[in-house]
Amino acid sequence: LFFFFKQKTAYEILSGLVGSEMCIRDRFGRAEQLHIGLEAIFAFTEKNNNNLPRLNNADDANAVIALAKAINEEAKAKKTFFVEKVDEEVIRNMARFAAAEICTVCSFFGGIAAQEAFKIVGKYHPIHQWLHYDCFESLPPLDNVNRTLKNCRYDDQIAIYGQELQAKLASLKLLMIGAGALGCEFIKAFSLMGICCHDGLLTVTDNDHIELSNLNRQFLFRQKDIGHSKSQVACGVGKNCNPTFKTKDMKDFVAATTEHIFTEEIWDGLDAIIGAVDNIKARMYIDGKCVWHNKPFLDSGTLGTKANTQVVYPGLTQSYSDTIDPQEDSYPMCTIRNFPNIIEHTIEWGRNQFEGLFGETPKNAIEYLKGADAFLKQVSAGTTITGTIEILKALKELLILKKKGTFDACIAFARERFHNLFNSSIAQLLFTFPPDYKDQNGVPFWTGPKRAPSIIELDMNDDLHMMFVRSMANILSVALHIPCPNECKTPKYVAQVASSVKLPPFVPKKVAIQTDDKEPVAAVQLGDEEKEFDELKKEIAGLCVGLKPSDFESIEFEKDDETNFHVDYIHSTANLRARNYKIPECDKLRTRGVAGHIIPAIATATAMIVGSMTNELIKVTQKFSKIELYKNAFVNLALPLFVFSEPAEVSKIVSKAMDPVMGGPVKAVPEGHTKWQKIEIKGPLKLSELMEYVKKNYSVEVTMVVCGELPLYMAGMSPKDRLAKNLEDLVVELGKSKLAPTVKSMRMDVMGETLGKGESVVMPSFKYFLKQSIIHKALL
Repeated sequence: LFFFFKQKTAYEILSGLVGSEMCIRDRFGRAEQLHIGLEAIFAFTEKNNNNLPRLNNADDANAVIALAKAINEEAKAKKTFFVEKVDEEVIRNMARFAAAEICTVCSFFGGIAAQEAFKIVGKYHPIHQWLHYDCFESLPPLDNVNRTLKNCRYDDQIAIYGQELQAKLASLKLLMIGAGALGCEFIKAFSLMGICCHDGLLTVTDNDHIELSNLNRQFLFRQKDIGHSKSQVACGVGKNCNPTFKTKDMKDFVAATTEHIFTEEIWDGLDAIIGAVDNIKARMYIDGKCVWHNKPFLDSGTLGTKANTQVVYPGLTQSYSDTIDPQEDSYPMCTIRNFPNIIEHTIEWGRNQFEGLFGETPKNAIEYLKGADAFLKQVSAGTTITGTIEILKALKELLILKKKGTFDACIAFARERFHNLFNSSIAQLLFTFPPDYKDQNGVPFWTGPKRAPSIIELDMNDDLHMMFVRSMANILSVALHIPCPNECKTPKYVAQVASSVKLPPFVPKKVAIQTDDKEPVAAVQLGDEEKEFDELKKEIAGLCVGLKPSDFESIEFEKDDETNFHVDYIHSTANLRARNYKIPECDKLRTRGVAGHIIPAIATATAMIVGSMTNELIKVTQKFSKIELYKNAFVNLALPLFVFSEPAEVSKIVSKAMDPVMGGPVKAVPEGHTKWQKIEIKGPLKLSELMEYVKKNYSVEVTMVVCGELPLYMAGMSPKDRLAKNLEDLVVELGKSKLAPTVKSMRMDVMGETLGKGESVVMPSFKYFLKQSIIHKALL
């Protein structure tokens, strides 16, 4: 239950444990006590034929305590490393459990040790101090714990936590969202620890499928699993590790759109929720459901060598949404379009080119052929007339290419696109903003992050040029279902056809180029655009004669197939764009990572942080009610940095003499309630009955009732006949949709004023249960 780490030889460790710098101090003085205790345990092993103290043996524990005191007194006399007073309880725990090996600690230090081994290559800073870590706060009370071993695979855990906790772990009902790197590590840990075995259940959901790039960090997957469901394969491997491991794999998002799948009964039946997702939106939704159903939420995240955990416990801690992470970085569109300055800009631009040409435009062709009028109406409603014309121009180009129907035409199209992207469009930009151009203040335009570009002429002897033309032609042939004989795919054939394409000379135009996303788009002549729109509609209608939706295929980017040319296209596009702007080029691995939105994850950080989080799950299972017993972790294995802190306490909502939003006093009813608290009411109830209940029990005159985002009542504005209607009937009527059969309760937020004083009131949400007898219970 404790561990240490230092980069020293076994001889140095056993001959005196030289050095005393402590790396972890989550409790002041604890690391020093662990250091003395470790010296005492090594001294004990030297006197007992290299045997560690026996599990839960009082005599051995007392012997270690005596050794610790002797070692400390000797150190005091020599004025070397010592502590003022040996903490007998800490040393006793170290001695009692020194012989045990449990998954939580092995995973935590296994990840750290593996990362330290990698540092031999010279990257990242190694640990030079002693790294001490303990989790004694997870121990159950010593009384009434049966630590009798059962001669089973969980004996080390039983020796520490007892048979009672082991039974509780086996009976847990957990929902884990995500079966990627973190999810795989959690499944491994749960199966080894005996969590969700026998009458327990781990439900794992992940809508993703296994890809080649997953295999280096999502270690439950193998080559043969590529293309299969992550959750299904991971759960299967977990069962292979432990036949009693009970799992249910699903492939559904956990979101508002799947509440008919993840029903209220499912949420209410859970003991905890494990977060193994990689985006803020999913975390926010899961957090909201955990708060609504009063369920613990254990969230983890990794980014390369960095990792963190957050424990969200009902009634005690803040929830995830109270301390939301910053939004992911995004790049201004005008920078990506015209003024890139880093390789990520050009890769993002290449990905956008891929999605537009091979994804959106074939999809538009399919939708047009299904119904031209409906398609045009939808497109016109979603963008400006300028945007609509751009969409129709791209559709027209694709239809012309489809009509030609040959692979040679695809090569010619790719040759022309090369010229447009890397030559004529750059020439146009330089025509509008010459290299010596200055703005109205006399400041050079091409300065700072703005790089003056240069044009590129096609050279089919250049591998990057060849990659662009060849990859585009091949992907186009798939999107348009154009046959492509193998001999036509060869670089020699592609170069021959591309070199024969004749291009018109560049003619500069007077166009407005947006230099900042905040700038308004230049005004256009509406009449001219409407005429162009009408002409495009006629041309497209003529080109679609004889075509059907099945003649086209919308291509989705697949980063792990080496034969589909997808990464080749984006890689060549991004690096050619980089050459335009004199940006250092990147290798294909970098392109794949950025274009595929691969979040850097390594097995070392993942194993380490899951070890920390499974220890928190042990605490949650015991339902500890003291917030100081829980720990959030913030770790960077590269620095290295280890920070453990108590979760932030949930904020209490109190009355205010002057609220800046309301512009007056605000009364908290009841005083000091939190977001975890709700007022439970059982229906059916009429709106007037709800208002009367609030008035009678809380002395509040209701002025507004809202269900979710749907206003049901506003004083002085809503029709009076609503007062006589049941709340669920009002929701159906005003929301214009029926309630799903799985809906058992609804959230009602009530606003009002105190009787007599007229102070604005803030109250907990009401949890309204449908179609039940009228019983009221305040969960406060």
